[in-house]
Amino acid sequence: MKKTARLLALASLLILPRAAAEANWTATGRFTYVDREYDQTGFTGAEPQLSVRYADVHILDSKNKILASGATDASGNYNILVVDSSTRTVYVRVTSRSVNTSNLWIEVRSTTANNYNHYAVKSANLSNHGPNVNVNFGTLVALKGQGGEAFNIFDQMVRGVDYIASLRGSRPGSADNLIAAWGINRGITDSTYLRATRTLNYRDTAGYDDTPILHEMGHYFVTEFSGTDNPAGPHTFSDCNVDLKLAWEEGYASYWGNSAQRFAGLPRCNIYMRSNGGPGPGNLVRYADLETDTQYLCQGDTSEVSVFELLWDINDSAATTDTTPGVDDAPDAMAEPDIQNYEVMRDYIPTAVNKSMEDFWDGWFKAPISNGFLSQMRSIAAVVGVNFVEDALEVNNSAATASPITVGGGFVPATFFYDPDGDGAGQADTDYYIFSATSGQPYKAETANLVSDGNTLLELLDSDGSTVLASNNDRAPGDYSSLINWTAPRSDVFYLRVTHAPDLGVYGSYSVAVSPN
Repeated sequence: MKKTARLLALASLLILPRAAAEANWTATGRFTYVDREYDQTGFTGAEPQLSVRYADVHILDSKNKILASGATDASGNYNILVVDSSTRTVYVRVTSRSVNTSNLWIEVRSTTANNYNHYAVKSANLSNHGPNVNVNFGTLVALKGQGGEAFNIFDQMVRGVDYIASLRGSRPGSADNLIAAWGINRGITDSTYLRATRTLNYRDTAGYDDTPILHEMGHYFVTEFSGTDNPAGPHTFSDCNVDLKLAWEEGYASYWGNSAQRFAGLPRCNIYMRSNGGPGPGNLVRYADLETDTQYLCQGDTSEVSVFELLWDINDSAATTDTTPGVDDAPDAMAEPDIQNYEVMRDYIPTAVNKSMEDFWDGWFKAPISNGFLSQMRSIAAVVGVNFVEDALEVNNSAATASPITVGGGFVPATFFYDPDGDGAGQADTDYYIFSATSGQPYKAETANLVSDGNTLLELLDSDGSTVLASNNDRAPGDYSSLINWTAPRSDVFYLRVTHAPDLGVYGSYSVAVSPN
């Protein structure tokens, strides 16, 4: 058994005599921890005591021998029978693990290394305790800096596994046990999920950052109960154009973590807050409002903010315990149960390659899931620029059906999305445009305003609609729009063909224009 860290919290000991003759006694009491409430400004300064739920409790003697074990209940209470016939010094201890709760396989350790400790809170020693004398150890509190952070992490993990149970029907079993590693001075500056060991590795200042704690549990959920292609790497809410796979999973993890808060009925469940861990009110590093983002204003599914806002609005309702309880924000047109999102994660996402918001979108609509609500989904997606919808010029996927484009008429908006059966799920799209040119006149054909993965390959075609006269993929290194400068060899009609350049995704938005040069 690993050595357990013992952080002391004192309480008065109430000794209750017992008349029975057998050499047994009962230990009772309660464990709590000091919490820190937060909102979009950081910590509010309110520090209520919350129950240490479902954690292991041990009754020990002065030699640290365990005499009996049990666990706290949902209110932090315990009631443990001790079989003992000796008079001895005894004390009670709660530890940050859940061996004694049959369907809960979580623990908080001091490090990811093999010489880890669990966190603990213990009572004062009770000397000369005789058999047949019950003891109520009272309420013992894990204070800030004395176990409070570790038991807050433990409590968020309980919330997380209970949210999983609401989706899957049961808490994760022993084969999916979950470990959290945290320490106040470990030198860890970024929180991560270590897949190989199912370990949530938390930065030093994360002890009371509930939603970042649950965000990392979101990665655990995706990895163990869905599928992941997350390439990892740097990201933040202000990064509007990152790898599709990275934006998807980071956005989903935030959605998942705040959804666990919403499932628990906690206030301000729409607020994601990261702090610097400092004492007192404030200490905000960043926040996001999953219901109505007004800070980052990113567009498209290359942004994790767009991903979590879209996913949140699928399930959000007036009943959500957010910052405007009883009121749903205007863009919302849906209030679907979380299980519908989970069906996509369970049944479709594992089969997808280069998993992204595109795959969630298709999985939502495709049989046998067929969740529907097409107009509502398009409405909430449009708010964040995720335009997985045919543009107004469809169907223009051949030279015979090419859309006329006016030279000098400005940019024409378009999407890479083709939905011939109208079910909402899309497929790859190629767009053709036709224009008239004058012999000897120089022209500029270009794409711009790329949103989501609107990575364009632009080709100029001759009058036959097939012979390629010029082409351009990227306008410049790192600029995935396209530009062709060209002089018309004769007065005639010519074509532009816009296809999605080889990339992770197949959807996205762009604009196209032809102008005299």
